[in-house]
Amino acid sequence: MMIVVMHRQILSLRTKNQKGIGNPLFQICQCGLTLVETVIGLAVLGIVMASVMFSLGMGMQMMDDSRNIAHAGHILQSEMENLRRMNWNELQQMQLREAFSIDALFEEHYEGRFTGLRELTSLGGTLMQVRLVVFWERQRGGQSERTYITVMGKDGLNDYYYRQF
Repeated sequence: MMIVVMHRQILSLRTKNQKGIGNPLFQICQCGLTLVETVIGLAVLGIVMASVMFSLGMGMQMMDDSRNIAHAGHILQSEMENLRRMNWNELQQMQLREAFSIDALFEEHYEGRFTGLRELTSLGGTLMQVRLVVFWERQRGGQSERTYITVMGKDGLNDYYYRQF
């Protein structure tokens, strides 16, 4: 009984087949991909891979930028501490705008990628605004900077805050 049912199914599939020649078992299982389907699949795969590679590149650039921002923060914090240890007369004798040298500890690790600038502005007889800026070249071109600003007084450090522009 089972053989008769299968034979009828094979015959009905064979009659649906346009060619109608050859072994009907092989005609039932035509499950290969055409060239067009293969090319479309490869195109979709290529687009997905290109977007993944672009995302990885952007992620690496963002990671490098984050690392440089952290390094710049270390350099600025160190210079701010150096200024905090100075007395009022030493601060007044400094030039109003000059480059500051990066500490040797940082210079060894950061390979000379960073340059620092110090700006002093008098806010009256006993207050001085200190603005520190660190510049560096980005890996894919362009320049970035990080800025710290504080107010120092004749009797010591009045306010210790940061602002970034």
